[in-house]
Order: sequence, then C-alpha cells, then structure tokens
Amino acid sequence: MDKVQKTKNTEIHIESVKDFGTLKIHQLDRSQFWYCRFRYEKKIIRKSLKTTDKKEAIRLAKVFYANVVSGVDTTTVISKTDFEKISRQHLKTVKERSNRGELSEKKYKQDLTFFENFLLPNFRNVNFKDITYQMLTDLANKLSTENKWSSNTLKIHFSFIRVLMTHAVKTGVIQTIPPIPKFTTIDNVRSWFSTTEYKKLHTFVRNNIGKEYVIHQGKKQTPRKLIITEEIYDLILFSMNTFIRPTDAKILKHNHISIQTNNNVYLRLTPPSTKRHTSPYVSMIRAVDVYLNIVDRQKKQDSYKSDGYVFGSQYDTVSGRQYWLNIVELTFRKILEDIDLYVTSQGETRSLYSLRHSSISLRILESENLDTLTLARNSRTSSEMLERFYTKHLQPEMMVEKIQSHTNIKLQEADDELQNNIRKRLGLIEQNG
Repeated sequence: MDKVQKTKNTEIHIESVKDFGTLKIHQLDRSQFWYCRFRYEKKIIRKSLKTTDKKEAIRLAKVFYANVVSGVDTTTVISKTDFEKISRQHLKTVKERSNRGELSEKKYKQDLTFFENFLLPNFRNVNFKDITYQMLTDLANKLSTENKWSSNTLKIHFSFIRVLMTHAVKTGVIQTIPPIPKFTTIDNVRSWFSTTEYKKLHTFVRNNIGKEYVIHQGKKQTPRKLIITEEIYDLILFSMNTFIRPTDAKILKHNHISIQTNNNVYLRLTPPSTKRHTSPYVSMIRAVDVYLNIVDRQKKQDSYKSDGYVFGSQYDTVSGRQYWLNIVELTFRKILEDIDLYVTSQGETRSLYSLRHSSISLRILESENLDTLTLARNSRTSSEMLERFYTKHLQPEMMVEKIQSHTNIKLQEADDELQNNIRKRLGLIEQNG
C-alpha cells in the first residue's frame, strides 16, 4: 500500500517491497522516475531506477538490492531489460559445456564475441518479449551493409540468436520465438590437391623434416618458431588415407583405432561422435603402415599410452588439444606458402582440411565402382554434403572412363574395341597390315 510523506516542498510516494528487508521504492512529485532505498551496514543506499513503470521499478529494486547484498559493484547501471541477464545465463552454460569438452571452445568464443560486439549494443535496452522480426531484419541489414557480412556469416550468427530465443522460452521469459530472418546459403566449394600437387607437398615435407619457420607476431611479442616434424608428415599421410577431419584427428586416441586383418588390411577408426555422425572411418592400406610408425615412435619416446592421443600426445587437456591443432594448422599453412600451394588457381585458399577433401575427391576419381553413399558414410558425411562441397570441382572429363564403363563385360569389350578402331582411324594408333 502506498504511503504519502510530505516534505518541505515535495510529496514522496513510498512503498515497501515485501520480503526484501528495509527496501522501499519511492517517487517524487518533481520527477517521473521511481527510486529505491534501503539500509545496509548502517548506511542508507539510494538509487534512481530510471523507469516510470511501478512493476518494473519493483523488479529493478529487487535486483539492485540483491547485487548490493551479494557484493556486486553497485556503481554498475542496472539493466532495465532481461535480455542481457538471460543471454549471459545461457553463455555461462555454454562455457561450462565447453570446459567439459562437449562443445567447441572456438564456437563459444565466436558466440560471445558476436553477443558482446553486435547483439548487446543493439538490444541492451530491449526485453526479449519486445524483440520483433523487423528488429532482427534491421540488424541483418546493418551487418550486411556496414560490416560486409555474407549470407553464410549471417546464417551462422543468427542461428545463435535462435538459440538464445529458445533458452528464453525454456526459462519462461517468452512464450514463442519471433520469426528469424532466413539467409540463402552459398556453398563454397572445398579446395583440394590434385595428384600432382599432393606429390609435390608430400615430397617437400618428407625432405624437409626439421625445417623451421619464424613467425613475427608483433613488435612486443617474441617471434614464434614453427617446425616441420615427423608427426606433421605422418598426419598428412594419415589424413590422406583415412578421410578424417582435422577436428577428429584432434580427439583421436589409440583406443579409437583397431587394425583389421581379415580379407583386407585396414584401420577402423571410431573417434567420438562429431557433427552428429557416429559411423567408423575405414582406411586405405597405407594408413596402417603410417599408424604403426606413429606407435613405434611414441614407444621409443616412452610417450605411448593405449588411451593416449595419436597426435600431439603431450597436450592432454581440452585447451592443450586446441593449441596443438592451431600450431599444426599454422605450420601447414607456412609449408603451403613455401611451395606455392596455399592459393589455388581459382583464388581459393587451402588448409589442413584440404587433405580430407583431396582424399575424398581422389577416391571418386580413382576407385572402381565406389558409390557415393558408401564413400559418404565412410567419411562421416552425407551424399548431399559430397555433392555440395566435395565434388563440384570434379569435371565430367575427369571421370569419362567411369562414365563410359559397363558392368556387362561383353559391352565393355565391344566399347574398348570400338575405341581402339576410332583411335586407328584418327591416326593415334598405327594400323597393322
């Protein structure tokens, strides 16, 4: 119940906040805003709540009171909305999952940066329930025009907005999620190595183990040394012969690998589920030889453990695994730059991921009667992904022999004979007699 207290020149409307000790909100006739005050450690704490809405004033007063009692800096301006509070709750949960290795630390940092630099400045003073499709569209247009963000980049970050909205629904802040702008995905065809380019890469790395690259990162930072190691050489061979993603190689342990010696000799790789794929990788025979070399080297160095990591075994923490991958990727880039393979003739850049793309592409080109569904499953992807990202650069001329092939031996022999006759007619083959 409101009380009215008259002072010399001003009337003050005062109301106690139930269950919050001496906390009261009040409003002066000379001001449209509500204020709060309470006694704490023999002092009277006061604050303007900067709102004209009584219910909102009570909520903000409770937040301010709780912050003071819990020791939070009281000079911080209390947000008038729930957007920042609820979003930070979600980000805290994501961080905890990242610490446990359930989610990528890189993804967490990406979402946090987007939130701090772009979402919060635009929605700090907005409640979740007041966010509309038009507001999100305006943000997308702003990021597209001012920051030159592509449709693919917008799609990635706006999926984070949807996740935040979903969290708000789960916590009862809002009832429904507003429409989220949709963006057309433009597939960037993966860069790869042709057989000739891969041979050049393989030969250079094999002949230059021990070579150092010096990276100058800034005037005040100590230059970093990157070294071509035997392990990097083995990783290149292993990746080309197992179809494995770099992110899977990062988490691959010895107990994820079994050597099969039944009808065929191969490695069966079963790293933890990634990108919602759980199927095993089945390797080329060369991968078995590479893996045995890795095991032998680790045993000589007394670093082999059955539950240890196959690559970078000395880095056994979550952050350490990411550090190892970052170093390898940077070294691999320096190698590609050194031999003029970093940028393709089409202006695309290559990375450690290009090894996987190359192994898949070369299997399509060189294997006999290998269907894409089998290859997709063995590569922990889908036929659709093969078509969208891995095979677009393959021209029909590269596979003309397969296109013209027959399962019927007689038809194939007839075609082969006809082909030879045509070559003779064209003068490509000398005619006998």
